[in-house]
Amino acid sequence: SRAHGRQATISRPHNGEIGEQSGPVATTEAIITQKTEHSEWPKNGGRSLVQIVKTDPIPIVCLETSGGTYWEGMMKFLRSQLVPRGFIHSSDLCLFKVAHSAEEAANEIATFFRNYHALSMVGRRMVLRLQSSLWAGQLLQLNEEFPVIVAYGQYEQIEKLPEEDDPLEFVHLPRLAFYFNWKELGRLRQCIDWLNSCSF
Repeated sequence: SRAHGRQATISRPHNGEIGEQSGPVATTEAIITQKTEHSEWPKNGGRSLVQIVKTDPIPIVCLETSGGTYWEGMMKFLRSQLVPRGFIHSSDLCLFKVAHSAEEAANEIATFFRNYHALSMVGRRMVLRLQSSLWAGQLLQLNEEFPVIVAYGQYEQIEKLPEEDDPLEFVHLPRLAFYFNWKELGRLRQCIDWLNSCSF
């Protein structure tokens, strides 16, 4: 689990050579994966979207080139072919976002960490670390809007658990704990977006 760090991934079509570079984007680490018209995804150091969604939630941004239709075409194919046939859930499309400018991509990454901070597994429970606590009404609304994510029980707002091995600067942060339904990764991302949209 990358409970102590933050990461973002930006993928974009590119007419130059394949390469991968790392650097700061806002308060996150950015990994930019490029794709050419003549090559597949990088075999050395490259990350596919499938590999990424198996890790902790991170903002995945597909950056469209000016006037390009590569990522939008991919989204159209996913919506029209894979979702209706049941190969993926419609909520799985929320695992990544298509952006049409660097500013839009940067905003997506920054917004992802507005309230959500990190995720860890403590025993069989998933624990989401937040920047700010939810109000009682917000916690009630969360349980009403995202019940499918919870395998059983409900969301509980808690303090740091003794089993968590967090740096001292994160000890005070509030947590949401629940038993996660592992079939609902897309809905988990929607839940994180909802948490980031809450006002405090």
